Amino acid sequence: MHRDLKHYTILLLVLLLVPTLIFSLALLILETKLDPDFNIAWFITSFSILSSVAGMFYFTCHQIQETADNIHKINQETPKQILDLLAAELRNTRIPLHGKNEVRAEVARLYNEAYTETERSDKQIFYFGAASIYPTQREIEDLEELIDTTTEVNIDSNSAFIIRETFDRITAPGSNVIVRRYVKIPKDAELRGRSKSYLENFANWLDRQVNIVKRCSNYTLYSATRAFEYSSLTSFVAGPSGIVEIIGTGEGGAVVRSKAERRNFVDSILRYLNEAEIQNQPKAYHKDNVVDLEKRIKAIRKIIEEKENDG
Repeated sequence: MHRDLKHYTILLLVLLLVPTLIFSLALLILETKLDPDFNIAWFITSFSILSSVAGMFYFTCHQIQETADNIHKINQETPKQILDLLAAELRNTRIPLHGKNEVRAEVARLYNEAYTETERSDKQIFYFGAASIYPTQREIEDLEELIDTTTEVNIDSNSAFIIRETFDRITAPGSNVIVRRYVKIPKDAELRGRSKSYLENFANWLDRQVNIVKRCSNYTLYSATRAFEYSSLTSFVAGPSGIVEIIGTGEGGAVVRSKAERRNFVDSILRYLNEAEIQNQPKAYHKDNVVDLEKRIKAIRKIIEEKENDG
């Protein structure tokens, strides 16, 4: 583009100076009756005027060129900026998820985003409910056995290994990702009406929560009366750029990839949970009071023993 500008300027000078030189030469040849110094003076004056015109032309073309370059740059960047804005802020389509692989992949994406985020406000993961998509030891052992006997399973692409790796990373002792989980822990009177298998699974799940709280100072488990209960039909995970809805333990679900939707969703739920009566306000279990959570687990296991004795 700048090369064309240079060519145009040279062409203009040639078109202006050549006729001037020819005309001056003609005057000399014809030996006009004018003052002998007239030709030289006329040439110098004409050259000065034409040089000024050429300079103005060059400056104007240069300004036009810069404006054109800026417009071209804006035309290239604006579509990308608009797409980024649409992806980050506007309402996006709710995308259904089918099976644990897809659910785990979307949740792992949120984990990775929170881990790599630079803004502290976005280095957060919120759980609403108790659905655990973290693979059990039995599942890992079965997959490892399958890997040993076939080449069809890729350990790097299997969602069970990916979700385990990403979750362990955000809950590692040195992680600066803030993780908050809200779940309803029923009172003893309610738990006595539950089946023995439910109580055992719930107690085991809480044991895993204790282990996470002990190793990660940024992990907090909230017992909230208005939150989803363990084994509820639906639970949610909210990360920097969206929300994943989980059906059951990951049999299905949906994802909404929108920062605006995530903000509205999290703010609305937290406001609802915190508007409960004082005795039903969310109770936080963290590294400093994990003993209180362990006492709740002991109480649940005591109820299990009572059921075994009654049986």
